[in-house]
Amino acid sequence: EPRLEEWTLSPSGVLFTNLMLAALIAVGQGAVWAAFGWRPRWLSSVVGGVRWAWLVRCYVACLVLLVLVNGALVLLDGGLELDPENQAGLYAVVVLASTPLQAAGEEYLFRGWLSQAIGAWFARAVVGAVAAAVVSGLLFAWAHGQQDPWLFGDRLAFGLVASWLVWRTGGLEAAAHARTPLDRGGVQRALRQVALACGIKKKSARIRRATATQPTG
Repeated sequence: EPRLEEWTLSPSGVLFTNLMLAALIAVGQGAVWAAFGWRPRWLSSVVGGVRWAWLVRCYVACLVLLVLVNGALVLLDGGLELDPENQAGLYAVVVLASTPLQAAGEEYLFRGWLSQAIGAWFARAVVGAVAAAVVSGLLFAWAHGQQDPWLFGDRLAFGLVASWLVWRTGGLEAAAHARTPLDRGGVQRALRQVALACGIKKKSARIRRATATQPTG
């Protein structure tokens, strides 16, 4: 349906989609409460809640990495030019405000509830952690819809890295923010949508288009 597809790419459509995925936070918390009798706060970390100071540190570190990596790629590709759309500001606010919640929702489901549910089947913690990482990573990659071998492998690799971060840090904070520079299928796609709405285009792309339209005779 063309109209539906157009709406899903609009600011209101993006906000709706991100908030629906953010609701997975409550789904994951409710699942561990119903299945294991745990208080939902234990899904966030081993201390029984979000470690806010650590969360901010993870955010800053990943934001710096994102800026450095993408800035270097832009410079290597010839710089940028701006041609913003009418709703560029609204689009940027919606994506930047709601996408972190969307990312957290997926982490609470896949690296939170699902990993704990899988790991509980194994007596040895290491075996349970490995099995949980592999199974949750495969399901995470499969759940992202449109597939090809490279996309699936990319998403699986991120899922495995995220599981390692959860195991190594004892919580979901680092994994949720690692999506910003690493998850090409989720957060990076949202940032590209902001760039398109703001009319941010690579100069090299404009040069290639201009060259392609020049007469060859």
